[in-house]
Amino acid sequence: MFHLSSIRVQAVGIAFACSLGAGVAHAQDDTPASEIGHATSALLDVQRSNRAAATPQPIDGAAGTYAYQRYIDSFKTPIPQWFGTMSASGGGSSGGSGGGLSGGDLAR
Repeated sequence: MFHLSSIRVQAVGIAFACSLGAGVAHAQDDTPASEIGHATSALLDVQRSNRAAATPQPIDGAAGTYAYQRYIDSFKTPIPQWFGTMSASGGGSSGGSGGGLSGGDLAR
């Protein structure tokens, strides 16, 4: 039991040291809501008008055909069980994959 209590003492010591080194909370700047709304409106206007769009990037026939074939072939793979359904997860739009593996884990 000595080993377990020494781990607890070390954990408390580390937590105490971290609390001493933690900074003081500071209030946020008083940015008027109208400035934030103006910036958001301006960015949405740029997006809506398509003024900042990149030039279209052509893709050659062989690469386009290959990419499209991979897209079509992706429908042959069944959806994994662990994705669940909208009704089973509550139907909300919270994003994510429904508690399954992350995208990086799908490539195994």
